[in-house]
This record gives sequence, C-alpha cells and structure tokens, in this order.
Amino acid sequence: MLILYNIRPVTIKQWATFCQKKGHLDEAPLFDYYKYDMEFIDYSDYYYRTQLKEPPPPERSGKFVQMIDAKSGEFIVLSPKGLCSYHADIVRLFCKQKSVDGLYDNEHKFFEIYDKQWSVAGGGKWSIDDGRRTLRLYGYSQAYGRFDDKGLIERLSCINTLSGYDISIDT
Repeated sequence: MLILYNIRPVTIKQWATFCQKKGHLDEAPLFDYYKYDMEFIDYSDYYYRTQLKEPPPPERSGKFVQMIDAKSGEFIVLSPKGLCSYHADIVRLFCKQKSVDGLYDNEHKFFEIYDKQWSVAGGGKWSIDDGRRTLRLYGYSQAYGRFDDKGLIERLSCINTLSGYDISIDT
C-alpha cells in the first residue's frame, strides 16, 4: 500500500482568493489551468520513512512531473532522487496509484498513458529547503518536455503545506 503525505488540493475558490489578495484577479481567466483544482504530491515522506526508515531531511531534491486530468485537475508530483530515476518512473508510480493504464517504452524512459483523459504537461527538477522555506522548480524532462509554469507559483502558493514558502521557477 502506498501512503502519501503532504497532499492538499487547491480549489478554484482558494486560487481566486489568493489572486484577489495579490491584485491579480483580472488575470485569472488568462492562464490555462484556472478551471482546474490542483494537488501537490510529494513522495519524500513515503521514500524516506518507508524505504530508508528515517525522516526526510530538511534539504532534498529530485524530479517532478506536471500531470493533467481533464476531469479533475492538475497534479504536481515530486519524487526524491533515490525513488525515481526517470520522469517516466514518476508517471508510472502516479498512474498506478490512480489506476490509470499505461506502458513503458523499450528503454523504460517514457511511460505512455492509455487513458486520453490524462496527460503529462511536462516535468523538471526541484529542490526544497524546509529550514529556509524555499521551493525551486527548474529544468525540463527529456521524455515529456518542460513543465507549464504559467500561473504555477500562484497555484502552488495556495497549497497549505507550502504556506510561507518562497517559490521560484528558473527559466
């Protein structure tokens, strides 16, 4: 059984409230994912506590993917370095958890999703420092391309577990 920690959906209302407080509510209809809810999934607790039998360090890094479910929303899925070697491994793990069918390519570097309701918007790398309260997203996935960063900082800022974090995206 896979146990997930640090999952908190962001509703449209939460996002709109955030934008209103920041004075950007007029921009809300401009970005592509405003109609979606968002979930932030960090497999760090699962990896460190279950596999390494230790608490996650305050500074950690890895790869992430941005998944889209046309019916329910957007998912930012973080995996520590030791858990998933390729972005495709994160996609497979996530799809298995959501009971979404798919298959690896011959080299196990790309996981094709069969359900057309689901897609991978892209991926990249991440680093987090819980002590300094920073989250950095950067880079791209060779298999799925760069993640869509449009409005992403604002949506991530609505996640309770990231409250007070300085979130940055390197271009």
